[in-house]
Amino acid sequence: MSVDAARSLEVFELLARNALFMRDRYEVASPSFSMLRLGVRGLIISLRESGDEWLDEQVVRLHRLLAAWLTVPCSFQGDASDELISALIAIEVLTKSWDQSIVHHFELALAGAGSMSAGPSELQRETRDEINSLVARGANFKIYCHRTARSHFSSLFTADDGGVLTSDHFLHSPAEFRDCRPFEVLLKVGPLRSEGWSSSPAALLSAPKYERLVQIVWSSTADDPNFGLDSVLGDHAKVPNAQPNGIVVFPGNIQWQLKVQQRGVEDPAFAPEAVDDLGLLSRAVTDLDDRRHAILLILADDRGILYPPNASVLVFNASAPGQVSFMEAQVNEDVAPGMFIVWPRVQDAEVEIGLAPLGGQYQVLWKALLVEELARDSAGLAKRLRSAGLNLAHLESAARHWAKAPTTVIHAPQMKRHFDILMKVLGVPARNGSQRPAGSAWQEVRRSRGEAIQAGVFEHSRLLELSLDALRTMAADAVAAASGVEEFYLHTPQGAPIFGSFLFLRVAGIEEGYRAPEIELRHIHALEEVVKWRT
Repeated sequence: MSVDAARSLEVFELLARNALFMRDRYEVASPSFSMLRLGVRGLIISLRESGDEWLDEQVVRLHRLLAAWLTVPCSFQGDASDELISALIAIEVLTKSWDQSIVHHFELALAGAGSMSAGPSELQRETRDEINSLVARGANFKIYCHRTARSHFSSLFTADDGGVLTSDHFLHSPAEFRDCRPFEVLLKVGPLRSEGWSSSPAALLSAPKYERLVQIVWSSTADDPNFGLDSVLGDHAKVPNAQPNGIVVFPGNIQWQLKVQQRGVEDPAFAPEAVDDLGLLSRAVTDLDDRRHAILLILADDRGILYPPNASVLVFNASAPGQVSFMEAQVNEDVAPGMFIVWPRVQDAEVEIGLAPLGGQYQVLWKALLVEELARDSAGLAKRLRSAGLNLAHLESAARHWAKAPTTVIHAPQMKRHFDILMKVLGVPARNGSQRPAGSAWQEVRRSRGEAIQAGVFEHSRLLELSLDALRTMAADAVAAASGVEEFYLHTPQGAPIFGSFLFLRVAGIEEGYRAPEIELRHIHALEEVVKWRT
C-alpha cells in the first residue's frame, strides 16, 4: 500500500470513529487589551480617513500590530512594546494640532499599552496553560499558525521547561495539513478565516484529521460565518452559523459541536464593539483596484518576495540529483520551502541587464558620511533621524548596520522613505545635478539586492537558456555552497557564453492571500512592509 493510500485509510478510519467532532472556543476577556484595542482601532480609522500620506506608514504599523495581537499569542513587552510606543510617538508628533478624537484614541491606546506591558497577556497565559495540559496528558496535538508566528508560541516557554514545543507540533500551510497523519487535538489561536490574517484551510472543519479543535481568541473576535464551506458549491453548501453548544453539519455529514467558554470579565466601559477588526484591515487593501493577487515567498531575515500566481521563476533544489536540481518553475505549483530562488545577474553579447557593482560610487559617499556621524555622536544621529520621521526600534543599532561595508548587498534601510530620510539627515541632496544624488543612491541599493532583475529575465528566452546551461555545470558547487546558509552568490565559470553571477535565496515559506501594486511584485521587501498588502 502506498503512503498516500495508507494516510487516506487512516483518515477514513478517523471519520468512522467520530460521529461528532468537538470544538472548544475559549473567548478571553481583558479590560486592558480592550482599552488598547479600541484606542488603536480608533487611530487607524481616523488617520486613514485624514488622507495625509505622511501618516500612511504609521497606519500600516498599527494595522500590523493590531492584526498580530488578534491572531497570535504575542507579547506586549520588550521589542513589541517599543514598536507600539514608537508608532504612538510618531503619531503624536504628526498630529499635535488635530481634534480631540485623535487625542482620546491616543490616550486610550497609551493607557492600554502601559497596562498590558506589566506581564504576560491573558491570551498568552491561556495558550500556555492549554499546551501544558495537552503535554501533561500525552496528547498528540498540532498547532496551526503562519510560519512567522511560530516564535510567539515558542516564547511562551523558557529553557527550564525543557523544549515543550518542537517542529513536529506545528502546521503552517494547507499542504502541510493535507499531508500530515491524523492526530488528536488541533490548537488554533485567533479566528477561523478563509483569507488574510489568521487564514486557515477550509479542510480544518470540512475534512478534519483530528478529533477536537481548541480555539483561543480575544473576546468579540468573530470567525468567518461560513468558514469550512466550499464556495464552488454555492448556496446549496451553506449551513447555519455555529451556535454555542449547538451542532453544525457540514457537507459529507461532518458534524461539529461548538462549546464556547468565557475566560475573564470585561469592563463595560471598554467592552469591544461588534466591529470586525480583521475585516477592517482587509478592506483597506482589497478596495483598491490597482492591485493584483500575489503569492509571498518568505526569505530569511524577515524578508520576502511577492509574485503573481503562475509566475515563472528559476529555482535550485539542492536535494535533487545533479543537473536536474535547476529548473524553471511556477511559484504556486513547483516551489517548496527549502528550495532556492535564483536571480541571474548576468549578461551576454545580445542581452544585457545593467547592474551597478557593489562598490558603486554613491554608497561609498553616503556610507562615509554615516560613519562620520556615528563616530561623532551616534545617539544624536538617532535622535535626529527619529525626529525626521524614521521611527524604527533600535535605530542606533540599525544605523551601525547600514554603515557596514557591502557584502552580497549594500546594507541600507529596507524602505525608500526611510532611505530618503537618512539621506536628508546626512545632507545628501535629493535632486539630480548634484554630485551625490540620493535618487541614484537608492537605485544602486535596489540593484545590489537584485530587485526587479527577475522581472526581466524571462522576457529573454536566450538569456534563460544560457543561464540554465551555466548553472547545470555548477551543480556540485551550488550544493556545497547551499549547505547551512540562507543565501549565497556563485560566479559564472570561465569560458561560459555569459558572465556575471547568480544570487541564491532560500525559500523559508510560501503564503497566499496578498494583493499588491504591480510595481511592487518581484522585489525583495521587509515582511513588515509586505503586511500592508495582506488581504
